[in-house]
Amino acid sequence: MRLPETIRNSIEERLFPREPTGPAAAWAPASGGLSRASVWRVSRGGDAYAVRWWGAGVDPEHLTWIINTLRAAKSSGLAFVAAPIAWGVEWREGAVGHWEAAPWMPGEPVAAGDALEAEISVAAEGLARFHHQLASGDGQLANGAGSIPPASSPFAERFDRVASLPTNPPISRELAGAWPELEPIARRLPAAAVAAASALRPFATLPCDRQPVHGDARPEHFLVERGVLAGLVDFGAMRRDSVLADVARLAGEWAAGDPERRDYPERRDYVVGCYETASGQHLDRRAVAALDLAGAVLSAANWLRWLGESGVGAPSDSELVRGRLRSIASRLGKP
Repeated sequence: MRLPETIRNSIEERLFPREPTGPAAAWAPASGGLSRASVWRVSRGGDAYAVRWWGAGVDPEHLTWIINTLRAAKSSGLAFVAAPIAWGVEWREGAVGHWEAAPWMPGEPVAAGDALEAEISVAAEGLARFHHQLASGDGQLANGAGSIPPASSPFAERFDRVASLPTNPPISRELAGAWPELEPIARRLPAAAVAAASALRPFATLPCDRQPVHGDARPEHFLVERGVLAGLVDFGAMRRDSVLADVARLAGEWAAGDPERRDYPERRDYVVGCYETASGQHLDRRAVAALDLAGAVLSAANWLRWLGESGVGAPSDSELVRGRLRSIASRLGKP
């Protein structure tokens, strides 16, 4: 999408000091991940920012909570957190849209499946530091916005969602033709959902601490430069949840591949071990494995629904979507 010039000018005025002469700001589309937000790299001179346009539909209270939480984490000394430095509300096509701008972070994303152990250990250590700092400020900042209801545990909520999935997810011939990556997902999903529910059940009634978490801690959201975590980005899914959910996402996606492969659990446990060393906490490996499988199952169900609702038209970054679908299919295993 392209923002109207009036909105772009308004954002530029907030980001760059006014100068009578000088180069115009350059707007380059950047990957907005797979959310409905759009992201640009906006630069002028030596300054560059990641500008995210949320559009209509975002919860302003929850967005404010995310921004305040990230700014507090950044000010506490976590230099790698891409905390917004400016944000605002604009009108576009008769609707209110929200935007935010954070410094463009250096470094290269950790590659799921192919990253060196040194890189994923840096990511796990940074995630542990991020969790520790957010837990420290939880009482002041996480005032309920975007939180899980107190009566529900993260495991119980996921168990209910997994258990309620259809046993035979529908997929039209036309949709399968446009997105052949959906076929193995639809075929493997029923058995994977049963396995995920069984894995989650022992934890569904147990107490579980909740605090602010990243919410989408995929390896590519960790930017590494010269062996150091230089950036942690893309907080659109940030919420209050168990830290195990973030660990499971990072570990499971880095392990990358068929969970039935002999090395999949070992690779996932390696990431868990790195997090334990950095945090000084012992994590239940079974709980992490349950959340990993449940995350793959729920992601699969969401993509079947999203692409089914939007028809066969390709999203703006279809290759990114296809890669994500292949990754999800491999994590579901083979029935």
